[in-house]
Amino acid sequence: MTPADLATFSHLGITADLLNQARIERVTDRAAREEYGIVGYGDMSGVVFPYMDPMTGHRWSARVRRDNPEMEGGKPRNKYISAYGDRRHLYFPPGSAELMHDPAVPIVLVEAEKSALALVTWAARMGRKLLPVAMGGCWGWRGRIGKVENSNGERVDEVGPIADLRWASNGRKTYVLFDANASTNPKVQQARAALVRESRKQGADVLVPERNSTGG
Repeated sequence: MTPADLATFSHLGITADLLNQARIERVTDRAAREEYGIVGYGDMSGVVFPYMDPMTGHRWSARVRRDNPEMEGGKPRNKYISAYGDRRHLYFPPGSAELMHDPAVPIVLVEAEKSALALVTWAARMGRKLLPVAMGGCWGWRGRIGKVENSNGERVDEVGPIADLRWASNGRKTYVLFDANASTNPKVQQARAALVRESRKQGADVLVPERNSTGG
């Protein structure tokens, strides 16, 4: 990664060692497409966040933060792109495996991968046990979960809460910590409310603090 990349992460308290553990790297357009399955129109170069299975260490998927996304109405469009065709997963930072199986460890659901990594370093510094989990966006906890037959007898994708969300259940304390715009953006508020309902439906002990944005 470039010095500017490292400075951005360092500003959030994220160390180079943690970035190496998380296998976060800078990729060219070609590497994003060929190595990570990131496809689409335009330049896909940027910083890639591999989504790893915390139990096996194998890569489930990946999401790239593009250097040069298209602009629409003066705002970047498709700033983040996920690997094509992969099932949606949550982002578990390094060291999550042992924490997942301890129901006394609170889960913190955040939007961005960088937010989850920043919480890892904060928890270590404060001597606290937390399981930060990123969703890759406010609706990232929902995705394709299987196939069902529609009224025409055709098999179509079924969409719903993804299996990774199951860790927020059975009385486990779960903080839903969205970005600062959750207080002003109706679409983000809707996503947060739906996530809170689903987590409580699963039996999680849900708390909803407000936060300052760490940037995207």
